[in-house]
Amino acid sequence: MRSDHCQVFSITHAGELRREEGCVSARGTDGGEVSLEQCPVGQSLPPKMKWEFDKQTGKIKHQSSELCLDAANLGASDTIKLRPCASDKDTQKWEIETTLT
Repeated sequence: MRSDHCQVFSITHAGELRREEGCVSARGTDGGEVSLEQCPVGQSLPPKMKWEFDKQTGKIKHQSSELCLDAANLGASDTIKLRPCASDKDTQKWEIETTLT
């Protein structure tokens, strides 16, 4: 997932962070990258694809690692990283207007 600031994603009640048929998948731990993979159809969502969005803080947190999506220090072609959640980091604040079922 690149750091372009004009991409549109949605999050479902099941925890899918998705763009059309692709789901955001976590790879690794602190400093690990995220990627867009085909969303599973007719199967349960694997832990690497489960996310939470906190409307109050704007944080998107990976459920099993409890790390947040972070766009700090990225170039135009770099991918977003997983980092420890920090309340004072604007690079971890995201906007999601609607949650899908």
